[in-house]
Amino acid sequence: MTNQPDESADPIPLARRTVLPYQGILATNAVMLRRLYDAFEAQLYANELAAHGIDYYLMNQNANVLGAWGGSSQVELQVREDDLPIARQAIAQFQVNPLEVEPAEDSDPSRSIPDPAGAGLLVSAAAYDNPRRLFDAASTLGAARVECFLPLLVPRGDRPAGEGNRFVLWVRENDAERARETLARADADDAAGDEPRCPKCGSYRVDLALAPWPGLIKFLFGRRSDRPREMQCFRCHERWRIS
Repeated sequence: MTNQPDESADPIPLARRTVLPYQGILATNAVMLRRLYDAFEAQLYANELAAHGIDYYLMNQNANVLGAWGGSSQVELQVREDDLPIARQAIAQFQVNPLEVEPAEDSDPSRSIPDPAGAGLLVSAAAYDNPRRLFDAASTLGAARVECFLPLLVPRGDRPAGEGNRFVLWVRENDAERARETLARADADDAAGDEPRCPKCGSYRVDLALAPWPGLIKFLFGRRSDRPREMQCFRCHERWRIS
C-alpha cells in the first residue's frame, strides 16, 4: 500500500493560500535576504515569499507602532539559508508600488473563514479601505502578541482601484475580542497624537521641505516670507502644506 501524504496537517497548501500569517518564524539557519525602511513594503515581499511556499521572518516588523520614533528603523527580511537561492529568484522580478495593491480574492468581513494554519476559524478583527492601515493594524496586533492573518495582496496593474473596506485583518475566534479592543485603543491614541505623517503613503519618514527662499528673504530684508510651509515625505516624495 502506497503511503499517502498527511494533508490534515496542512489542509491548505501555502502556495495556494489567499490568507497568510502576518508573522513568520524561523528556528535556525536564518540569513538576511533584504533590508527595507518601510515595514509595509517589507511585508509585501514577505507575502510574495509565502505565496511561493518559502518561510520567512521579519526582524523589526512591528517598529512602526513606535510612530515617528521608529520611522528610520530598518526591517530585515530573513529566510532559511537553504532557501536563499530560490527566495532571491522569487523576489527578483517583484516590483510593486505598495499603494497600488489589491487583495487576490474578495472577502466578506462578516463571514468567518478556515484557519490556514490549523483547525478552527478566522474572523475579521477589522477591515480597511487601504493597505497601509491594514499593515499598521497588523503591526499593532503583532506588538501585542495577537497572531493575525493578512490577505494575499497582488499588484493592481491596469485594473481600477477597488472601493470600500476590502483589506480584511483576520484573527482566530478566541483572539477576536482582545484584538478589537487593542485596535480601538490604538485608533484612539492615533487620533490624540500629533506626530507628522505622510497623507499619501502613511510613512513617518517626513520633515519640513527645504525652502531656501523664505530663509534668504528673512536674512536679507529682515522680514518673514508669507509663503506657506511645506512638509516632504522621504518615502514617496509627496509634499503638502502645513499651517
